[in-house]
Amino acid sequence: MKGTKRINKILEESRKIIPFNELFTDLNKFSAFSYCAYTYNEAISTKITVSLQLYYKTLDNLGTDIHNDWKRRCEDGSDIGCFALTELGHGSNVKGLQ
Repeated sequence: MKGTKRINKILEESRKIIPFNELFTDLNKFSAFSYCAYTYNEAISTKITVSLQLYYKTLDNLGTDIHNDWKRRCEDGSDIGCFALTELGHGSNVKGLQ
């Protein structure tokens, strides 16, 4: 099974146990979910965490009404999100970001 199919299957099965919105509002539930996903597959756990916490939460906190469709697509598993960080300088000095 390809990575995206695995992610969707994990999210589909987890929705039967934990309502999707609770993964964002309850850190303990998200941590438990993430640990289980990590035990299954480290790479998939990272992709899920980026999609749910960085992509979705950025849209939720900073987005406007035009982003609601993107949020819905992430919620139903149609899209797997990503996150990009740009810096004014160059290199990978995260502490020195401007």
